[in-house]
Amino acid sequence: MIKKLRLILLTTILLLNIAPAALAKNSQIDEFYNYLTDEKIYKEYKDATINVRKKMKITAYKDIEKELGKYSFDIGLLPNSIPKNDVYFFASILEDNKRIVKKFAIYQLDGELFTSGYSSRTKGTSGLDDEFGSLNSSIVKEELASDKP
Repeated sequence: MIKKLRLILLTTILLLNIAPAALAKNSQIDEFYNYLTDEKIYKEYKDATINVRKKMKITAYKDIEKELGKYSFDIGLLPNSIPKNDVYFFASILEDNKRIVKKFAIYQLDGELFTSGYSSRTKGTSGLDDEFGSLNSSIVKEELASDKP
């Protein structure tokens, strides 16, 4: 009985020490995202098809490209421009029956913007996509009017 009690006590102590670390894993990313949103620097699309928030090595962006599949970005980083530390990667993609609008931003951990990008594509009636064809869209106008990702 004493062994069971010790085991339960030891397990409880371990879980109390591990749980906050596990829960805090994404809280740092969410805190940084909330800061960007509060400062009106970056905001995900309302009703987005996909939103991505990750802390990662910038060299892992190819893995994200694979994960995003047809929604991937052509980031095109030069090896000498890649930060050595982890970065925050944010992406927001909105697709409806007429268009695909997507943006991404990569921030260094100190909050400095490393790179960002934006694209809009209208789905053509012929089945072929028409690059940047929907410049009258309110989402596109909002993005083009803003100098922030």
